[in-house]
Amino acid sequence: MVIIFKSIVQAAKLDIFDLNYLAGTESCKFLDNSPAILPRRGLLVRICAYAVHLLQEMRKTLFIKRVPEGATLFFVSTRNQKDAVLNLARSVDKAVVAGEGCELEFYFPLFWAYLVALPFLPCLFLRYLKAGKYHRKTFSFMADIYLLTYGYHVVGRLWMEKIQPLCFVTANDHYIYNRVMTKIASEMQVPTVYLQHASVTEKFPPLSFDYALLEGQDALQKYEKKGLGKTRVYLIGMPKADAYAGSVNRNPAVGRLGICCNMLDDENAIKGLCREIAARLPGLAVILRPHPSDKRRFSQWKNISAAYGMEYSDPLSENAFGFLGRVDTVVAGESNIHLEAALLEVYPLYFDFSGRALDWYGFMRNGVVEYFSDAEFFCRKILLLVKEKPSVRQRCKFYCHTVGTPYEWQSSLLAKDLIESIAARRIGQEGQEASWRPLTPTTVQVFQPD
Repeated sequence: MVIIFKSIVQAAKLDIFDLNYLAGTESCKFLDNSPAILPRRGLLVRICAYAVHLLQEMRKTLFIKRVPEGATLFFVSTRNQKDAVLNLARSVDKAVVAGEGCELEFYFPLFWAYLVALPFLPCLFLRYLKAGKYHRKTFSFMADIYLLTYGYHVVGRLWMEKIQPLCFVTANDHYIYNRVMTKIASEMQVPTVYLQHASVTEKFPPLSFDYALLEGQDALQKYEKKGLGKTRVYLIGMPKADAYAGSVNRNPAVGRLGICCNMLDDENAIKGLCREIAARLPGLAVILRPHPSDKRRFSQWKNISAAYGMEYSDPLSENAFGFLGRVDTVVAGESNIHLEAALLEVYPLYFDFSGRALDWYGFMRNGVVEYFSDAEFFCRKILLLVKEKPSVRQRCKFYCHTVGTPYEWQSSLLAKDLIESIAARRIGQEGQEASWRPLTPTTVQVFQPD
């Protein structure tokens, strides 16, 4: 009872805007994003969405399997996060992947979070009254998620108290679910570890973990600008790519093109490029793939691929690396798939579907991709690649620390050793961190065995 009362009191004091970082931080420009990203607007719509999700989760809660006590907990809230940690978790002793947003063996009890949040309506109303102009606007899109935050913290604390994890690992630092659970783990003094599930942008929050396993210098530099705090940082490369070392593209020329679209991309711009490709490159095999989170437009993307005689890659049944194994070059807008493609020697091309040349990840600035905004010029480039496809893997070095080192394709082993060491320290066993050589005299370190 003491824990329940304490978690309720703590929940009532939550900064719901900070925990919902993307919407609650004005500099992230949440309200300026494309309609495909924004939730549907309106208080009545958000109330109905809350009720629908509560009922959906009520059915699921009957089949929730209890997470074993004393596990190393990998927490995920999207399909991409799951793909980023799954192979690594399978290698870590006593590891369990749990959460929501995708198919899992162990689910977070989200129904109870929805239910427990309802008595916090007065807290939410008070937050609205005290909110500034920007935050009040976000309530039109986020009122249901803001309310859920309270219940998520209460239920999350009780869930974690039952599990008593040795270590908490997550692959996201800006989604509400991951941020709430990281906060709870910290409150319980459970070691927290951050893994990237994709490249980071300068809009991401400061690191608030005990440990961060970053992919490379790009991520380190961006987080240094935001603030590292007390986080101990290790550069280990990209663990999720290790399983696909045998899928590196050896084709000397392009025979298949992959078109990757995401929630920022304008549908008409995609259509225009598809139309130009079909007219100018009629013999080229093309596969169209949407982002797994763009569920609202899956049917539109399927129709577009069919209309132009293209194959469709279902992102819910085929992961990004599986898709990349079937193409020789990819074209995308603002997407991390450029980096994943380059690592596998799949030639990456940036097409400005949004018309804003965002370059959040710096792929254009750092020479990972070539930029195009005109469909005709893009097709001319493909004609050159059909004759010869240059190597691009070395372009990734700034983003993936292990490229060109003895630890290439060994990132998972490095991450496994570090996470097991952290978990061992949690139960009083001797860890291995003393053998790791510091990169700088500060808290920033790189994993490099002597």
